[in-house]
Amino acid sequence: MACDDFTAADIMMACVLRGVRKTDLMEPYPRIKAYYERAFARPAWQRTLALYAERVGVSVDDIR
Repeated sequence: MACDDFTAADIMMACVLRGVRKTDLMEPYPRIKAYYERAFARPAWQRTLALYAERVGVSVDDIR
């Protein structure tokens, strides 16, 4: 978002977009949707999601 590297700005923006992931708000914006998908496909995010799911006692699919 801010530069070629993945930064804290990307993490913050991806978290905002996560709030609308189950709506159709990103549909008119395919580049934003692709950005969101790339951010959450990152291995570090997948590990974080798995650890959070374990911590709260749900499956990853429940919070994905």
